[in-house]
Amino acid sequence: DHSAPSMSFMQNGRFFLRLCKRDDNIDIYHCMMEPSMLTILLLKFFITLKRKKSIITLLNKIENPLIINQLRFFDKIVVSSDYMKNILEKKGVANVERIYPSVDLKKLNENKRKKGSFWRTKLKLGHDPVVLFAGNYHPWQGIYDIEMAIPKIMEKIPNVKFIFACRSYFKHQYLEGQKLARRLKSTPFADSFIFLETVER
Repeated sequence: DHSAPSMSFMQNGRFFLRLCKRDDNIDIYHCMMEPSMLTILLLKFFITLKRKKSIITLLNKIENPLIINQLRFFDKIVVSSDYMKNILEKKGVANVERIYPSVDLKKLNENKRKKGSFWRTKLKLGHDPVVLFAGNYHPWQGIYDIEMAIPKIMEKIPNVKFIFACRSYFKHQYLEGQKLARRLKSTPFADSFIFLETVER
C-alpha cells in the first residue's frame, strides 16, 4: 500500500479502511509520507495486528522525538539524506537505510548550461542571482521560513530574484500559494518574485 504525502481527511479514511480489510496477498506494507503522530499510531496498530512486514519512506526531515520514537516499529525506514539518517541513528533507531534521490548527475550537468540559459531568457532574469524554491505550499516544507528570510537576503543581495516553482497537490496548498503571492507582491520587492505552477520537463 502507498499513502500520498499530505493526505486529506477522506484519503486517510480510505487508506485505513483498506488496512482493515482481510487480505492475505499482501506481504509488505510500504508507506511514503510525512507522518503525523495519529497516522503513525494507526499504522502501528493495523500493521502489528496483521503481523506483516513494513517499510516507511520519509519524504521530509522529521525531528519530533515523539514521532521518531514511534517509527521504530517499521521493519525498515528509508530516508534520502545522511542528515536524516544521522538524526534517527542518534535517537537509537537502527533500522535505517539511506537511498539518495534518483538524479542522473552526469545528464543534469550536460544540460544545465543550455536549460539555464533558456529559463533565464524566458523569465527575463539576465545575470541576476536566483533563489529557487521547488517544494510545495505547505508549512512543513519551509515555505514560511523562506518568507521570513527574504528581507535579510534582499539586504545582502538586492538584485536577487526568487522563483517559487511549486505544484499544488491539494486545494489548501493552492490557497496558501495565493496568499503568499499576495503578501509578497505587496512588499517593496514585488518585482523580485516569480510564481510558477507545474513546469513541464
